[in-house]
Amino acid sequence: MYKAVFVYFLLPILIATFTQCIELPTRSWFVANGWVILKDSDYSTLVATVTSISGLFIGLYYAAMTTIGGAIYSKVPHSLRQLLLNERYGNAYLNYLVSFTFWGILLLAQYVSGYRVNPINVLLIVLFGGFAVFAFFQIGVRALSLFEPTEFAGEIFNNISKSVKRLLPGASHWDSPAFQKHEHKNVQHWLETVHALAEIAASEKHLSGKVFINFTQKIARFLSWYEYQKDRIPRNSEWFTLIHQHPDWYQTSDIETSLAHRSGHILEPIKVPNFRWLEKELSGVLFSCLRLNLVNQNYPLAMQTIGCIEMYLDTISAKGDMNWAFEVLSETTSACEEHINEVVKNEDDQTAELIGLCDYVAYLPINACLTFLNSLSHRDGVTISKLIDEINWNKKNSVYKEQLSEATIKRLEWFKERMEFEHEVEGQFITPDWYIKNEICKLEAIAFVQNTNVIIKKLGEMYTSWVKNLTFSRRYWLASACSVREKEFWYKISYQINVLSDYWQSLLKNQKHDNSWTIFDVEALNETLENKNKSVEQSRTVLLANLINKERPDEFPDYSGVFLHSQGESLFEALLSNDESRIFELYPSYYLSSFYQFSKLLPQSFSKISEAEAKAKVASAALIDLLELTGYALVLMRFYSSTNISDWINNIWERHLSDSAKLSQLMAMVNMFDSAFEIPHRNEHRFNWKRSVYEKVSSGVEKKEIYRKGSYFHAEKLVKHNDPLVRLFAKEGLGLNHQGLDVFVTEILIPKLERPKQDLGKFRRDLRNRIQREVERYEEYQRGEFDE
Repeated sequence: MYKAVFVYFLLPILIATFTQCIELPTRSWFVANGWVILKDSDYSTLVATVTSISGLFIGLYYAAMTTIGGAIYSKVPHSLRQLLLNERYGNAYLNYLVSFTFWGILLLAQYVSGYRVNPINVLLIVLFGGFAVFAFFQIGVRALSLFEPTEFAGEIFNNISKSVKRLLPGASHWDSPAFQKHEHKNVQHWLETVHALAEIAASEKHLSGKVFINFTQKIARFLSWYEYQKDRIPRNSEWFTLIHQHPDWYQTSDIETSLAHRSGHILEPIKVPNFRWLEKELSGVLFSCLRLNLVNQNYPLAMQTIGCIEMYLDTISAKGDMNWAFEVLSETTSACEEHINEVVKNEDDQTAELIGLCDYVAYLPINACLTFLNSLSHRDGVTISKLIDEINWNKKNSVYKEQLSEATIKRLEWFKERMEFEHEVEGQFITPDWYIKNEICKLEAIAFVQNTNVIIKKLGEMYTSWVKNLTFSRRYWLASACSVREKEFWYKISYQINVLSDYWQSLLKNQKHDNSWTIFDVEALNETLENKNKSVEQSRTVLLANLINKERPDEFPDYSGVFLHSQGESLFEALLSNDESRIFELYPSYYLSSFYQFSKLLPQSFSKISEAEAKAKVASAALIDLLELTGYALVLMRFYSSTNISDWINNIWERHLSDSAKLSQLMAMVNMFDSAFEIPHRNEHRFNWKRSVYEKVSSGVEKKEIYRKGSYFHAEKLVKHNDPLVRLFAKEGLGLNHQGLDVFVTEILIPKLERPKQDLGKFRRDLRNRIQREVERYEEYQRGEFDE
């Protein structure tokens, strides 16, 4: 007890002695400057009153702590009660009050003993007493906050951070195994407190909301900080826990397997460091908070919890450990899947909140991937070369670089030992820098390929699994939210493919006389991404078929519109590339969905004719797109000489237009489309189709200048192709004047009309005369009426 209070006991004695020693000059100065000297009786009253108030504050604070401890902390672990007893601000204030009270007692003792009063004591009493009063207000407010045990989270993580900092290179005893074990034990103690706080926050209703979120935010911030500090701790440090790992029988030496076989035992497990032991302990609290908020269906707080997980995921991805990022993502999605399976029993149970939840979770892999790609510039070949040049091999802590992977840091530690040996034996470093850079970049290349495989295979497969499972269970709205993010995921990776290629090339610049490097095939990756984008459209075909005929609530996104537009783009790409399998797969779905969309948006009631026309024009947008694509399909299939698809499309429309009512409806829609201005954004969209078809057809045929015999001053351009429609579209300056709708009208619609000139609102859509002129002109060329 004497050791604990010695400082606070000695300090008041020194102050009282010092003020008494300077009493004479101080009193003379006060009198000379006109200060009023307090009477002795008044002085004793002042000191006694302030001292008693100070003692009262001590009693009130202990009463508050007793109340809080009895109400909240009576059934908590000892480590948590210890935090209350050692509460930093409260203890500092109590030490101040104790010293101040004892100083007042000493002043009273001086007065009773007959010593003359120093006038400066009055000023000091007022100053110190005033501070005690104002500080008591602040401490009282903080004492009320201690009814929430999670307030101690900041102090807990400060203590854990201090332990981590003591293990960093350059700190005292940082490389001592005994000291490392000691700090590990201290952190284990604090982790018990963290878990106790999490259990209290989860069990108490008044703590399970915003308070628990604040607690998880502190955990996420600490984990993000620790992610960068951990790489500066030696890989063989006792800070990391050891776990047992059983070796593979057929990958173990014959001596060990023979001994194990003869003794009838299994192979002895080996101990390996668990570099993620602290993260696994603390991340569990994040997931428990997420599950708690989902169980309570408190979706705003669940979103905030996912936001904490997202912050930690960003740090992991920036550090380049996508395997651990995948584990965190898997645990997050597991919690959300359990909740969805619990609350969504039929299609009507899908809510806007659940759609938002699926959308946010499906966004996490995208954000993790982009963060990883953006961080590659911090550890490319040039950066690694500079880091190695800056290493001082004579210093123990110079090899720990935050930008590098764990395997690379272990390799640098291995180099450090050998470089020290070289210096001791040879007096200088023998190993050339190019060899070290080759080895380090080779390990970074391995880590890069592994991370890329995790992104493509594991993260990509997560989307496939989500969409497949949600579609199978008829949760089409939730599956659509995941499908939209899946499309975004593959598109953004495709867009960033140059970043991956450039990073790989930067590493290869440090490859010297070493053929053992791993392989990164950019072309194979591009092919994989193309196949993934195609598979997305395949899965969307089912979703579109099940959503297009459903009534969409206003708070739900228009996924059917998104998918219909996306399917049209995919169908157009398949037509351009002559991908017959995709055309056969996508066209029927797009055909049916376009008519569904038209009938769904067609106005059923209206007050004005102009209003009905405007709504009908909007409703017909999807159907006009279908007719445009059908016309372009006929042109492109003739360009590729693919009669199977063109005949198949003609048969589809033959059956559809055999109904005179459908023919009249389609004719009226085309006339309405031609009678008013086109919707601007759809016009731009269709113009891009028209331009792409022209560029494809024009660049794929042979063109030559010809002259009509007897008229050599005027050159004409001839397109060499057997089909006149293809030649019409391929002509420069002319192809852009024709649209897919014109081809549809000419090839499919007009043959069904009895009076095409009267039925068509704009007869310019009829290309028969132009096609006939093109046939005649090509026949003239074949008869030799033109010279080349």
